[in-house]
Amino acid sequence: MSTEKTDQQGINGAAHQRTITSLHTSKRGKVSNKWSSYLSYYDKLFDQIKDDPIKLFEIGVQNGGSLETWSNYFLNAKAIIGCDVDEKCSQLSFEDPRISVIIGNANSQPVYQSLVQKGPFDVIIDDGSHLSEDILVSFLNLFPMLIPGGLYVVEDTHAVYQRAATGIHNKRNVFGFFKELTDVVNYQFWHHEQSIENLLAQYFTVPIPNFLNQGWIESIEFRNSIVTTRKSHSSNLNSLGSINITGDVADVDPEPLRVKNALLKQNLK
Repeated sequence: MSTEKTDQQGINGAAHQRTITSLHTSKRGKVSNKWSSYLSYYDKLFDQIKDDPIKLFEIGVQNGGSLETWSNYFLNAKAIIGCDVDEKCSQLSFEDPRISVIIGNANSQPVYQSLVQKGPFDVIIDDGSHLSEDILVSFLNLFPMLIPGGLYVVEDTHAVYQRAATGIHNKRNVFGFFKELTDVVNYQFWHHEQSIENLLAQYFTVPIPNFLNQGWIESIEFRNSIVTTRKSHSSNLNSLGSINITGDVADVDPEPLRVKNALLKQNLK
């Protein structure tokens, strides 16, 4: 076996072993705190893109440890950018030149303009204030900055339940909003009843962002303390696609075969 082939196998083996779990649990240096269930989830969520030249943006820097973890996991990343309102974060230094920190409110105009210049992003993670109003505004501002197919992750959503001002089951908190988005994903089945604008009217005093009307939300996943929204690869409000019926024996219910034959006749016209 050639040395070149052996080296390549070593590289592939190292890539296979590179996980968020192993990097976080063995981490030294800058402090990073993640709930244990996040680690295994991120290993699954990011596995397909961990060797891609991605751009990642994270709201909430604190001690800077998570930025280091992302840079060690996404070895081919173009940029790992953090944002924090704490001025002390400007004093953080990183060995990896791909890591940078923006000081300011992620929803302020200066930060927004800076991100427009640095984006678009493959992954956006909100680990900021954990306040419903901030989470919602950040999502509406930043989701359009994702590439098609990109991921928007909101961490520590359990904090919403701990904020007395929002109420545990207040439909206007951020959980209420994301739950409404599950209806937006399925809009093609109720579009004759009302508009997306009417569905989401309680959350807006201005027209809703265009991306909500254009079918850019592919999926929403709710986990304990995490909400992940995936951006569609193309704008499409009728995303279910066509039905595919296979086989030719229907001893219990012949209806699928009737539909199949009708579709075949239609396609032959």
